[in-house]
Parts: sequence; C-alpha cells; structure tokens
Amino acid sequence: MAIKSVKAVLWRRVNKSNVDSLTGRSAGQYDIRMGKQPWIAQFFEGLPQQEPTANGGFTLPVLIQPFEGESPIPATVLNVRYMGDQSERQDWNIPAQRPTTAYPLWREGRGVPTAHVYSDNDRNYILVIRDVDDQFHARWLNEERLENLPIALRDAIAANTDGVFTSVTVSSLAQDIIARLKRHFNVLLYGPPGTGKTHLIQEVTSAMTTSSCLQIDTASEDRPLLALGASNENIKSAWATFHQSYSYEDFIISLRPEPSETMMMNLVPTPGLLLELSEFARRPKKSSLLVIDEVNRGNTSRIFGEFITLLEPDKRLDDNGDETPSTVKIRLPYVRSGQQVQVAEGDQLFDVPNPFTLPLRLYTLATMNSVDKSVAPLDSALRRRFEVVDLGVNFEALLDAMEIDENLNDEARALPSPIGEADDLKRLAIRFLQRINQRLSFYVGREYCLGQWYLASLIGADALADAQTAVQEIWDAKVLPQLEELFRSRSDQLVSVLQLDTFDNPGSAPIYLDEPSESLIELGAGPVLCRRDIPFSMFESFLRHVANVSILPPAEANTTVETAQPPLASDSAETPPTENA
Repeated sequence: MAIKSVKAVLWRRVNKSNVDSLTGRSAGQYDIRMGKQPWIAQFFEGLPQQEPTANGGFTLPVLIQPFEGESPIPATVLNVRYMGDQSERQDWNIPAQRPTTAYPLWREGRGVPTAHVYSDNDRNYILVIRDVDDQFHARWLNEERLENLPIALRDAIAANTDGVFTSVTVSSLAQDIIARLKRHFNVLLYGPPGTGKTHLIQEVTSAMTTSSCLQIDTASEDRPLLALGASNENIKSAWATFHQSYSYEDFIISLRPEPSETMMMNLVPTPGLLLELSEFARRPKKSSLLVIDEVNRGNTSRIFGEFITLLEPDKRLDDNGDETPSTVKIRLPYVRSGQQVQVAEGDQLFDVPNPFTLPLRLYTLATMNSVDKSVAPLDSALRRRFEVVDLGVNFEALLDAMEIDENLNDEARALPSPIGEADDLKRLAIRFLQRINQRLSFYVGREYCLGQWYLASLIGADALADAQTAVQEIWDAKVLPQLEELFRSRSDQLVSVLQLDTFDNPGSAPIYLDEPSESLIELGAGPVLCRRDIPFSMFESFLRHVANVSILPPAEANTTVETAQPPLASDSAETPPTENA
C-alpha cells in the first residue's frame, strides 16, 4: 500500500452499451467513448503517440500502475485512442473493453456488479488518475464509492457526466506536517529565521481546509481517493500570534461588558478563540485547526492555564465525542453554576459545556523561532505536548525552487569570472550563505543560521541584471543587518565570519572596520563596522572570497567541467582559506 499525491482525475459516466459490453451481454459498443473535450488531451499530455492514422489520429499507451490491494493486479497498458482532427467523430475512446480484454478493475465482479442490469438511474464511472509523479491509475466508481469521495471531487463528478478535476498540490514537507497533526494533534515547527515556517503553516492551513488536495491509496478499490485535509468533514481554522500582551482572557474566556437596560454595566463570560474552535470541532463531521505563530513570545503558562492538560490527546474526548476513563473535565472560570455560555457559528448558537471537555479533532500547529532569545524559552510542560519538527536550513529546497542542479557537498566548485549567467550568480549566493552559516555555527550555534529563503527573491531573477540587484538587496537589507545584530560589540568575530582579515583587497569589501586611534582606545573607544558602496564587480569578488569559490579557467568557462581544486579547508582548522578571487 502507498499513498500518493494526485495531480488530476479524469472521469466518464458509462452508459448501457458500455455495461452490456463489459458483462458480455452485447458485442456492440466495445469501446468507452470519452468525448471531444480539450481537457482530455491536456490530461494525457506528455505520453508518446503511436499508431498514427491518415485522419490525424493516434494511440496513447497509458501504463496503469499495479493495484496493491486484495486480488492485486500487475501493471497494465491501457490504450487511449484519438480518432483524429480529420475523422468524422473527432473524439477520444478506450478500445477493447470487453469481458476478457477490459482493464481488470472495470470488469464484471470488480467494477460492474455481477449480473448487473443497467438502468437510466445508474451512476457508474470510469476513473483515470494521474499522480504527481505522472504515473497513472484506474478505478471503477459506483454509487456507493461516489459517496466515499472527498466533497469537492464528489460534487464535480455528480454535476457532470465527464470532466477532469485538478488537484491542489502541496510540498512533501506540508504533507508530512499534516500526517503528524493527524497522529499527534499538536505540532511545533522550530527553526531559524528564513527556513519557511510561516509559508509552511499557510500551506498546511490551505491544504487542510479544502477537500481539493487529493491523494490516492494504491491498495483501495472502495476508497481510492482521499483528501489530504478535509474529506467528508469541514475544517475551520484560526490564526493567533502570541505576544507579551496576549492573555488567558483573549484565548480561553473572559468577562466582557454587555449592553443592559437594567444595569449600568453587565459583565458576561465571553468565550475566547480556543473555546470557539473547540465547539466547532465538537460537531459531527467537523474539525478545527488552531495556528499559533511565535508561540514562545507570549507567556504560555498564563495564556493556556489549566488547558495545557487538555492538549494531550488522551485527556480529551474520543473521536465519537464520548468521554474515556482518562478524559479530564475543567470548570470554566468566570462562569457561575447554571450560567449559560454560548458560541456563535453562522446564525446558530451552541452551548459551551461546563465542566468543559476538549474534543479530539482540535489540531494545533505552532511555530517558534530558534533565534528569538528576547523572551523566555517555551514552557516545558507545553513543549512536551507537541510533536517538534526541527526545520533546519535546507538549500536543496531552494535549488529545487530555482530549478538548478548543484552538488552542495562539492567544495571544489569553481565558477566563471566575471559571472555572466544568472544561475551561476545564484549558485555563488547559495555557497556564500552556506559558508556564512558554517561560521555562525562555530561562533553562536546552529540555531542562529540564516535560512535558505533569505535568498527567495533570487528565484524569479532569470536575467543577470535582476539577479545582481536581488543579491545586492539581500546583502544590504537582510544578511548584513542580521549579522550586525548577532555580533553587536563583537566586531572581531564578524570580521572572522566575513573573512575580512584574509581578503587580499580589503578596500574593495562592502564593509570595513574603522579602528580608533590609540589615544581614543585608552579612553574606552572601540572599532566601528562601516559600510561602503562598491561596484558589483567588487561585490562579486567579495562573495567569491567568503564562499571560497575559485575562478573557472578560461578554457573551461563555457563548460560544466569543474576544476581540480583541493577540498575546502575546514573552518575548524587554524589555517585560513586561500583567497582565489
């Protein structure tokens, strides 16, 4: 069994002639006609065309992947035929769909029920599914299986006899986070700035709150298509950013003034964000996703209070909403015995139970910046209740986004000088940041490294001039300010990180150390790090020096052959790296 992400689903409702042919009742229409719609060609785009005809037709050999469930089926070639622009029909069809020649999952007993008699009310469909690896799968869809589909796909199929449904795709990391949420209910994303935490929670939220992000179970006939997030249920999400002023009253429950004709001030218990999401998740076929950004910037002990206990899945209700022997009940503060507290959902009001129990299907996704030392560490009791995902710097993800091939483990990499291609400048920028991070790890620790998405503005910079502008702005506005903050009052260490002490031409560096005179030093003065404007040619030399990237010899400048440079000296060695710019 394997779960794979889906790119698109093609369907066609079968008619009486199809069913009679598949059951052997008729030797009439032996092919399944799929229609003339342009989306059919788009769905099968990229497959080799075979058996060309004088009418412009051809056959596509579609390799259907093995079915891995009970009564497995090996990989099977399913021919899809286009009749041609000059043909009378000009349509697409799947030929040879008879009892012994049809795709096995479409035959009588697997697809069509045994001894089935077709009626006009039948809703039976063939499905061809294309996954994100451009591999194909095929299934038969009857009335019962139609009801098992994710909502968005089910509605699309019910509304049209044929069509193609395009699935929303997300990154493999987002898929992993969603799988962890469904297993552990509470997930914490932890890592340095620039590693994509905020983008990731946006991606996860989008995927979980829609039924349009599809996956295929390669071992299931009855429920082959699943939704990564919401399937036959609704998921409500809400976002909170913790800060020093965020409180229990904002998050759980508070007393708020309410207009009253008989009282000057009427204070009533008012549910906070967590109670609102909890009551939504308490309803049948509903779930909630709570997103907390910068969770460690608030006083989490005060914000969660006794609700820290309820975060543990075994302290909640079960999936049916029933209490278990380990379920914990909490009496809500500010609420008198018998007093009613309600949560509004649309035009409906729902009572909040008191004592309160937490429903199981409340998911919590939080982020924590490893660099943020301006606040106290995350409360240990709260952290224990989260599945922690450590998001380290991942330059391979950036290279994939840039569609660049590069072996970052090859420390003998050389690049042309001057750099004439945008992709080469992107390679240099990545190796520059990689080298900076190596030294940051030595001085202040890995949690202070700079994430790969500091270079995100380079992704769409296809022209060299655009890439040069982007690199300069990244250095001026992102990298250097972060380094200045990290090494405040430690300019000697910053000089070492940027290797200014080994630069052959320090006057061409974008920063320099302004040293005070001896008389000023005696009065307590210290060196000051200053910036200078330089041409990009000098800036490129500086990047190359810090990254320890040598110059590709002229004879090899137009090839991808790499020079036989010695391995990059480790920063733990005493000898500084050689300047090759």
